[in-house]
Amino acid sequence: MLNLSRPDWRERIRTGKSLLPDIAPVDVGLAARAVAYFDALRIPDVLGTPLLRDACGDWFRDIVAMLFGSLDPETKTRLIREVFLLVPKRTAKPRWVQHSCWSLFF
Repeated sequence: MLNLSRPDWRERIRTGKSLLPDIAPVDVGLAARAVAYFDALRIPDVLGTPLLRDACGDWFRDIVAMLFGSLDPETKTRLIREVFLLVPKRTAKPRWVQHSCWSLFF
């Protein structure tokens, strides 16, 4: 399993740094495919149906890359099985989660 802890999270939040760990995805190609797929999805219930590429922050793409790139090519097991995101209201969380889950099937 990957260590995703951030003992310095308080300082990182204060300085605006990412809370994601400084580890690269295990399968970089798979991570890139997941992000490309995610970016191409549209938000149907927003005026103009923008692409997630345009509507979502880089921090969420980092999460998608890390989650879907955590597939160990030798054992075919995911090194990250769960993600807990604490995000404020009115940020299209359900839509992002829905699209992220669809990324599993590409």
